Amino acid sequence: LFHHRMLSLFFFSWERSRPGVAFERGEEDAFGRILMSLVGLGTPGLAGRQAVKDQALVYYAGLLSQMPRSSSALEQIISEYFDVDCEVIPFAGAWRPIEKEAQTRFRDRPRDSESLGRGAVVGDEVWDQQSVFRLRLGPLPLKQYSQFLPGASAYKPLGALVKFFCGEDLDAEVQLVLRREEAPRAGLDVEDGPPPQLGWVSWMFSKPLDRDPDETVLRLWAP
Repeated sequence: LFHHRMLSLFFFSWERSRPGVAFERGEEDAFGRILMSLVGLGTPGLAGRQAVKDQALVYYAGLLSQMPRSSSALEQIISEYFDVDCEVIPFAGAWRPIEKEAQTRFRDRPRDSESLGRGAVVGDEVWDQQSVFRLRLGPLPLKQYSQFLPGASAYKPLGALVKFFCGEDLDAEVQLVLRREEAPRAGLDVEDGPPPQLGWVSWMFSKPLDRDPDETVLRLWAP
């Protein structure tokens, strides 16, 4: 009896300094709760709501808990999680719609914001240089390239992971770079590989490409 009690105490002492033991048994442990809190998922109502597993976010708790979060940290997370080369390109820019009541118009009493050189804008859109960044992935083999297209297996997890990292303040887009030797020639008689998709998986060429195609740019979520 005493022998069994001593062995149990030794085991509990050994287990306490090794948080991976409880995780392997599928049990909830204090260390896991601490890591979940570090990444912002410490309450039950926030757990299990992402398109990526909570365990994956906990794995990157060291990078996710750094403030302010950096582009190099995002590159590291995306590169390792999806096994791709990733480059963050800041200030990609995008056109933003102007609400109708805020558009510049000819009025009897023009607003101060509609003065030339101060705030007058021609049209119903304005260029926003700073609130959009771009992820450049690749060069990718065709099979992996296809996984990042809308509706494919990696598109939604990529958007969820990036949005969890940067929050609601910025918008993101992804630029997919395909290996030139795997670029499929567009045709209606395709038997092998993905079907042709205009703008995504369709190229017309008569000789080998001299660069990796990188025309595919996708928004990761609606602005």
